[in-house]
Order: sequence, then structure tokens, then C-alpha cells
Amino acid sequence: MPSILSLILWTLLSLVATYSSTSATVSAVPSPDTEYLKHQQMVEYLNQLRDNYTHLVELSSIGKSVQNRELMTIAITNRSNGSTTRQVLKPMFKYVANIHGNEALGRQLLLMLAKHLCDGYGRDQRVTRMLDTTEVHLMPSLNPDGFESAKEGDCFGAERLSGRQNAHNVDLNRDFPDQFVTQEVDDSQRQPETLAAMTWIVSNPFVLSAALHGGSVVASYPYDDSPKHIVTGHKSPTPDDELFLKLAKIYAENHKTMRNGSVCLDDNFKDGITNGADWYDVPGGMQDFNYVRSNCYEITLELSCCKYPKAGELSKEWLNNKESLLSYIEMVQMGVKGLVKDSVTGNAIEGAVVRIDSIDHNVTTTSRGEYWRLALPGVYKLTASAVGYESLTKQDVVVKTTTGAAPLVLDFLLNPIGGHRIPSVNTPDIVVPVVDNHKSSSSQSSSTSTTTSTPSVGALQDQQEWHVSVHNQSVDHDFRTKTEYKHHNYTEMRDNLKALAAKYPKMTRLYSVGQSTEHRDLWVLEISVQPGVHRPGVPEFKYVANMHGNEVIGRELLLLFAKYLLENYGLDNRITELVDKTRIHLMPSMNPDGYERSLLGDCNSEYGRGNAHKVDLNRNFPDQYSTFKENRVQEVETLAMMKWIQSEPFVLSANLHGGSLVANYPYDGNPMHKDGIYSKTPDDVLFRHLALVYSINHATMHLGKSCPIDCGIMNENFTYGITNGAEWYALYGGMQDWNYLHSNCFELTLELGCRKYPYESDIKEFWRQNKKSLVVFAEEVHKGVKGFVVDTDGHSVPNATIRVEGIAHDVHSAKNGDYWRLLIPGTYRVTAFKQGFAGQTQTVVITNGLATQINFTLEAGYDQWSEKYDFGISDNLEADHYVDNNGLHETLELLAKQNPNVVKIFSNRAPNKERVLHFLTVSDFGDNHVKDKPNVVLIGGIHGDQPVGRELLLRFVRHLVDGYKRRDPRVVHLLQSLTLHVIPSVDDQGFQGSTPGVCNRSLDSNDDLEDKFAEEFTNKFGSIEALKKNFLVYKYVTGLSLESYGLRVRFPLMINSDDLDGQSLASVAYKALSSAYITSNPMLANGVKCDNQEIEVKYKKLSHIHNAGQSLLDYGFGDHKSLMMSALVDCCSYPLPYELPKLWKNNLESIMSFLETSLTGITGYVLSATNTVPKGVSVMIDGFEEPVDIDPKNGKFYLVLNPGVYTVHFSAPGYENKSLTVNVKTNENQIMNVILDSIGL
Repeated sequence: MPSILSLILWTLLSLVATYSSTSATVSAVPSPDTEYLKHQQMVEYLNQLRDNYTHLVELSSIGKSVQNRELMTIAITNRSNGSTTRQVLKPMFKYVANIHGNEALGRQLLLMLAKHLCDGYGRDQRVTRMLDTTEVHLMPSLNPDGFESAKEGDCFGAERLSGRQNAHNVDLNRDFPDQFVTQEVDDSQRQPETLAAMTWIVSNPFVLSAALHGGSVVASYPYDDSPKHIVTGHKSPTPDDELFLKLAKIYAENHKTMRNGSVCLDDNFKDGITNGADWYDVPGGMQDFNYVRSNCYEITLELSCCKYPKAGELSKEWLNNKESLLSYIEMVQMGVKGLVKDSVTGNAIEGAVVRIDSIDHNVTTTSRGEYWRLALPGVYKLTASAVGYESLTKQDVVVKTTTGAAPLVLDFLLNPIGGHRIPSVNTPDIVVPVVDNHKSSSSQSSSTSTTTSTPSVGALQDQQEWHVSVHNQSVDHDFRTKTEYKHHNYTEMRDNLKALAAKYPKMTRLYSVGQSTEHRDLWVLEISVQPGVHRPGVPEFKYVANMHGNEVIGRELLLLFAKYLLENYGLDNRITELVDKTRIHLMPSMNPDGYERSLLGDCNSEYGRGNAHKVDLNRNFPDQYSTFKENRVQEVETLAMMKWIQSEPFVLSANLHGGSLVANYPYDGNPMHKDGIYSKTPDDVLFRHLALVYSINHATMHLGKSCPIDCGIMNENFTYGITNGAEWYALYGGMQDWNYLHSNCFELTLELGCRKYPYESDIKEFWRQNKKSLVVFAEEVHKGVKGFVVDTDGHSVPNATIRVEGIAHDVHSAKNGDYWRLLIPGTYRVTAFKQGFAGQTQTVVITNGLATQINFTLEAGYDQWSEKYDFGISDNLEADHYVDNNGLHETLELLAKQNPNVVKIFSNRAPNKERVLHFLTVSDFGDNHVKDKPNVVLIGGIHGDQPVGRELLLRFVRHLVDGYKRRDPRVVHLLQSLTLHVIPSVDDQGFQGSTPGVCNRSLDSNDDLEDKFAEEFTNKFGSIEALKKNFLVYKYVTGLSLESYGLRVRFPLMINSDDLDGQSLASVAYKALSSAYITSNPMLANGVKCDNQEIEVKYKKLSHIHNAGQSLLDYGFGDHKSLMMSALVDCCSYPLPYELPKLWKNNLESIMSFLETSLTGITGYVLSATNTVPKGVSVMIDGFEEPVDIDPKNGKFYLVLNPGVYTVHFSAPGYENKSLTVNVKTNENQIMNVILDSIGL
């Protein structure tokens, strides 16, 4: 079991399985220096190398892509001894290419490199030395699906379907866990290619690595992003910044052109290298994951200006890169390496930490005690430490060279502390070690030895340590009356519980939550100072035992625990306080039928494990990952438990089992359905803490020792006596996962002994071992944050959502408005929200003591506001989630289907004929003049990572539909006067890859669609081409794009927002439209500013220098004379869902006012007597210098004007002039159809 880590992202055994070809014969494969090899050709090529060089090559697949292609790796090293096991202290090196499928050069280079290494062994002295001393791993393609859809010669690769992303259209180099992104992402949401790479990285002791890309020529080194996510120009150094700079220079200096630094257009990299974040901010990248989550140092190599160069360039590029590729591999031998061993036994110490005292980044030892620490020449102080051992520091360690020669070998022999592998349980507090490889270089190093990890352990997000209390104070007293340590059958158990209830009637309530298959009651004994009543503010705790009928020790322990609590209440201060402040529920047997079939002394049998139907109840709950035979239909015991769990506001729980000795925490299953794969919850650190609380306070569990030879499973060793369920073995349909996913309750599974049905003579010892743990674990229910949620009148708000920023797991307030949220010490932002109320966010500091109380007062009024202004549409107050792409399209179809008189649905196709743009037209289609109505467009989701517009526009369509049904005068007039086009989402794919709560821009500028309207992007982005078609066909008079990441309105670049008081027709129109929006929005009207405005402007400038026609606004106004405007309505790019009701309330009137202002003006046709458009026709308005734009095809014109009286002049060569006066009124479109008479008629 790995060391204790903060928010472990991925812990698992290697998935690497030797790959064998299914074909007995291999067809001829083109050479990779003359032709790009497709996936099957690449596999065949690698097979040929393996078959030709069996003494060097091992071929493997680390997993499969979305489209089921193998993710191939080739390992090359001298295997002349015939063993496939790596030699001790031989370092592992890797190159990974083609993470972006359309960046194809690296793929070919690695195939060429593989052949060069194989051919050169025994012939080339340099290659021979390299393969004798290094195990080289090459992965030609991490994204084979993307490569298969990419096009040779596509240098820019801007098209969304260019192959850059995987088959799910996800950028894999934005999909890794990131040290500076706090929003938790469930591993099941990551791509299979990413998960496979993460697994491979953390399961192997790689030392050095590089990822091969294309699109520029530069060596980029970590970090790729920074805590502030400043878009560019902000260097984010690692603690090993100087080392990374040297590694990058090694590659650049040996490359034929990279060292120049300006190979590609707009490149300007000093010495051909750059810090990743200084170039541009990339969260979720692979190189940072390597450094933060494993022992591996990785840089990113951009190898060609053209992402997918023509095959004729391959030979030249091999010559450009060959020396760099080899020189960089040799750097794996720089620095210091060695073994860390037990000084007494000589055994290797796994998970020992080796650190250079002046550099705040450590490495950890493998299962064979090996470590490698890359370092520049210098004199260092190295310290090795391990849990249960005295730290050892070696002074004046001299590292002499960076030429790739053999590194310094430095071994450590550590002395055990008292012969124990973990701290003594008598220590008042154990500081749980947390590996933290991503502290900033400016942070102070800890003066104590507190960090451990192994290469198989990943993901850290919190830079913190927490304390697990080891309580020495009482639990001094035991029982006050004579106690029998014996087994109780069902009748005896029931009678025992009834006797306790009768003896302590003011402190107990005995109740049944249901009956078993054979009609035995599932008894629960409640212990509380007010039994039978949920006391507001008092948390609910439960222990459940005997779920497996033959695992019986928990059943007896809970009977003893009940007696212990009741007898010591009022006599033992600690027990008294626990009972006074907690409502405790004890269920000694969840499976009484199985118990009656069990056998005394049973170690490992199945007798009595299941219920009377022989169903394993811990496989019978609904499961997030799997529905199968055993959980397709729930047993009566399971149904009773599910109902009970959700009937009370349980906060903390444990399920008592037997057959091993370990505290097991969720998740029990994983999406891969494989044993040995760590499956973390969003509350992984908390669950580890809870498991440690039980284990460390247990007499022996914390030792993590295997079961004895005579009973239980041998060779199971659990570090600190805890394990993640799925990492131990995966199971589906378990109760602890169901508790976490379907209630407020956090539950552990406690395996309390190796023998499932121990003998009576052992029960007393079991009680001694577990008594303290049972008490201390129950006390954890009082940790974290608690409080009440009330409205402004002081009334309770039940079922309010309590959300902790950065942790993707919510709890809900109980019927009295009280809530509890378990958290480990730290500073958190906690939000309470509920539909119909304004959410409230507070910052809370959690300590090691009792829970911090934070009360929330939610402002009611959304319901009242909705009834008054939004027709009481409940769906418009949805505050729990954003509608996904499928839900969006289904909602659009439903609105059109249910309201055909006012809503129609359309789809536009991309150049490849794919339907990419779904939109609604909303109008009174019963009107006979539909074709003469002006078309106005509302657009959402032009930025995929700004989905607020999607949600607001869905709500707005509902508002119009409901208002029209009610014959609301304002809505009816609007729909009778214009045809509204609603395009809720332009960039569905960008939305799919974005995360709620991420306030900074997360979408790469290359993928942002808002500025992809220029000619250079023609046919690159299907949804943009479809949107262009809309502008061309429907000739929108005005348009509004709803966006976020700011609080203001924006105009096309050719409209000077500082000169809206001018007298041009456009400036008058834009002033009217923007004023209508701003004055109706409380945030904009009050001039609220965002901290990110300067960053947002910088982001836009970086994306592209705006010329007319490049952005959405410029394109609409410059190419089609549409008065386009965007409204930025929230400072956060992707606000959390609870913000949506507030945003809707703030923007409904603004959208309505914008549309009504769009109607305020004049429209009409200028034609001759023959219904043709007079050549050279002109329309002028007094007070304006420029003419009105007229459609030359039909003579139509449309103007947005302020209310007032205007004189309009119509003229054309050969026609008599005509002047008319018009009175423009608010929210009315004055029609002026003019016929010009020819002169002389």
C-alpha cells in the first residue's frame, strides 16, 4: 500500500501487458523515413523489430484508445541475460509522441529512433553503451485515433476535426490532473488514453522523459501553467528550474535549427527554449503531471513549424533531430542514484524519500529500494527518510558532470526506530506524511522528515499535512457490570438489545428498519439523550455489522459497544460528551439469516456469507459503474438499508466486516473493472484520514501485517492498515459507495480480523483491540464544518445544497436546515444554495478541533421574482447543473414540438454535411407578414468554456413561449414585430471539454471559435461555416452574443466604444442598444468591475490581431451590416450552476430591452414604379452624414434610431427626389415603403 498522500489521483498496478501480434505473417511495411505509417502498419513495423531483435526489444500495449486501437510502447535495452526484469539501478527513459494526433512528426521520428537503436547495438559504441545502461521506452502514438483522421500537409491544424483531439474531441494535453486547478474532476470523466498514460507513468520508475509535439520549434519545460493562469508572459518555475533549463538546452543545442530560436513565423525563443507558462498557460498538461505526480522529469519538444509535414520532409527532420534525441537520452545518467535499505535486515525500503536539502522536490524509492535524482554539477546535502526509520543525511555529496556519463552511486542504510515500521500508537499525534512535489520554489522547506511516496502514487493538490489523533485519554474504564464475551444467535441478540433498551429507557430506542428474507427484524439500537428525535444541530452516526452473515465479530463488538456507552454515560466524561452531542445508531446484524447458517471458526468459506437467497448483500446495491446479476434486483435487506440511510441525515458510518485486518475506503469499484486500480472519490484525502483514525487507534491494524498462515489471506500488507477499496480488489454494488453517492453519509468498511467467525475465547481480545477505535472514529462526526441554512425570516431551509469549492461532492441540509460537512483542516470556500433562493458563499477555516460553525442566510425572492416577471417558470430557476449537449438539443426539439405556432427548429450543416448548428426561430407564425419582419439573432456558447449564454437563451425561449401562451402584451408585441433566431450553442465540443467553476479561460486560443471568421479559417470549423450561412441567408439587423469572463458590453473593433456620442448612424444605434442592455442589468448599471478584465483583453489580443471579419462581431457588422454586440454578464468564465438563477434574474430585462430597442427605428423598401431597385439609390437622414445601407437586391433598409422626429430623403439618378417626415416611437418599427418616380413621368 502506498504512503499517505494528499488527494491521490491515480494509484494502481501496471496495466502493461505484453502485446502479441495476431498475425503469423507480417506484410511488408514502408520505411518510416519515407512514408507515414498508419496504425496497423506501425504495429506491424514494431512487431518486425521485436522479431528481429528479441535480445533487445519488448513490445507492450498500455491500454486502448476510444476507438479500440492499442497504445503501443516499445522498450529497448540489452536483455542478453534472457531476463525481462530490469536490472537494479538501470534507469528507465521514455519518449512519448503524437499526443495531438495531427502533430505527426514525432511519431515517425520515434519509429526511426527505434530502428536506429536496434540496428546500432553491437555496431555503434554510443548506442551499445546507451542500451547497456538504460532501458529506453518509446511510445510513437498516444492518440492513434486522432492521427488516423489527420491530414498530411495540414500545417495549421485549426479545424476542430483536424485530428488534434482524440475520438471524443478532447485535447489529451489538457486532460491530465493539474496542480494549479482546484476543481475536482472524477477520473471516470478522463479519456481512456489519458488514464492509460497516467497509469503507465505512475506504475513505472521513469527518470527522464520528453513529449514530442509540432507547430513550433522549441524545447519547453515545466511548469506549463501557474496558479493565476495568466495567459502568457508569466514564468512558472519548478523547484528544479535550473535543471529543467539545462535539459531543454541539451535538446535545443544539439538540434540543427532549434537553437536559433526563431525558426517559425512569430517564434522568438532565446536559445530555442522556453518555460511553458511563460509561452502560454496550459493547464492539464502531461509534462507537469510527470513532475508533480511521479519521479519523472519531462519536457515538451516542439519539432516542426508544420504540424503534419509532408512525408518528403521526414529524412531531413530525422537529421535535424537525431543528435538531440540521443543526447537527451544520455541525460538520464546525470546526477546521483543508489539504494535505500534497512540497516538491520538489508532489505530494500520502498517509498523512502530522497531529497536534496536546497531543492524543494523529492524522489522516492521503488519496491527494490532504488532511487535516481537528476542534478546539475555541484555539492549537495542529501537526506533519505522513511516511515519507521531514522533519517540519514549525507553531507558534501559532489555531482561532477552533466555529460550523461555514469552518475554518482550513493546508497543509504537506514536504522529502524525501535524495530517498528510506523510511529508508535502512544504518540499523542501522528503527522501523516504528505508528498508535495509541487510546492513553489519560494516556499520554505520543512525542517522535519515528513514526506513519503512511491512511484506508483500520483496526484497531489493540497499543500498541507493533517493530524490523526491517537487518543491516550480514557477509554480507561471498561464495563461497570459483569460482561459475557460470547456469540449471540438471533434470539439472544434481540433479547440483549431489548434488555439494554429496558434498562436505559431515557437513553435508548430499539427499532427495526425492516425484515430479512426469512422475516427476522433488522434491529437498530439508538443511543441518545433524546431518543427517537433528530435534534437540530446534532449529527447522526451509525455502525452496521454482520452484512456478511459469516463475518460475525462486528455483531458482537456492537453489542459490547452499546453496553459500554450506556454503562459509562455520566461516569466517563468522554463517553458522556459523545452521547450528549451525537445521535448514535447501532445495527448489530444486517444479515441475520446468513448468520444462522454460518460456522464457528470459519476462516474463508462462503457458508452464511449471503442472505437466505444466497445473495451477497455487499454486491446488491445500485452501483455507479456496473449493473450485473447480483445488483440488478435489490434484496429486501438492501432495500431496507437504502430507505433507512436516506431517512436520517447520517453524517458518518462504518460497516464492520471480517476476513482481513484493514480500514477500507471508497471507491470500491473503478470504470476499468480491474483489480489493483486506485479509484478515488472527490473526498479522497478525507477518506484516508478517516481510515487512519480507525487504524492508528486500533491495537494492531496500523501495523499493516499480513494474516497468519493458519487463517485469512496471506501476503496482504497494508501500509498504515488502510486501503482504497478498488486498489485492494474491485467490487461493484457495495454499500459504502452507495452511502457516499446517494446520501450525506461518509462510510468506511472495516475488516476487523483474519478469521471471519472467531472463537468465543477471542472475543474479549477483539474488544480490547477495537474499543478505542470505535470511540475515536465516532468522534470524527464532529469535525469539519456545520451550521444551519435559513432564509431572511429565520425559517429553516431544508435540502439546500452545501458545496465546497474544488470538491465535486455535495451534501444537503436536513429538514431543520442543519447540515454537516466533514473536511480535513484547511481553508475552504463553502456555498449554500437552493432553487428559489440566492446562493451564499463564505470562507471557512477548518482546524483539528471540533467542527467550525458557519450559518447561511439565503435571500428568498427568486420564486417571487419569477412569479412576477418570469411567469413562475420553475425550470428557469434550475440551479443544480448545466444542460449537457444532448439535453440542450432535446430541449430545443421539445420546445418546437410543443409550440409549433411560435417556435421552429432548424439545423445548419458544416461543409462535410454534418449537422453542427441547431437553432430556433421564435415568432408569431400566424402573422401574414412573417417574411417582412426583421430578423434578430441571439447567440450563446461562441466560447465553448463560457456556457452561461446557453443557459440564459434556453430560459429566454421558455419565457417567450409561456408569455405568448398567456398573451402577455409585451411578449406578443415582440413576436408579432420580429423573428428571433436563437442559437444557444455554437461550440458544443468546447463546452464538453470545460469544467464548471473554472473562472479563468480554459479553452486554448487555437480552439476558441469566436475569432475564427477570417478567410484563413474558411472550412476549418464546421459550426462557424454554418453560422456564416445564417448571416448570409437571414440578414440579421441586430444581434447579441451572451458571454462571460467580464462585466461589460463589446462592439466590433471598427466601432469606437469611446465615441458613441457621435452622430454616425452606427454609433447612435450602438449607443441605444448598449444603453438598453446596461441600464437593465444591475451589475452593469452599477459599474461592477472584474479582476480579470486586463487578462481577458490580453487573451483576445493573443488569439489573433483583430481585423474586420475575424471575430463574430466584426464579421457580422463588417460583412453583413448586422449591428452585433456582445454582453459579458459574469466575471467567471464558467460560473457554478447555483449562480444561474441570479444571472437569469439580472439579464432577462436586459435581453428584452435589447430586442425592443432593435424594434425602435424605421424600415422599408425603396423601389421604382416597376418594382426594381433604382440604380444608385440613396437614403439620407437629416443630422447624419453617411447614407443608410440599402440591400441592392430588394431595396430594403433598416435603421435603429432613438425615439424622435426625423426627415428622411430618398434619391436616385434619373428619379425625382422625395423627402418624408417620420415619428419614431419606442418599441415600434415605423414602415416607410417609398416609390421613386422617374424624371419626366
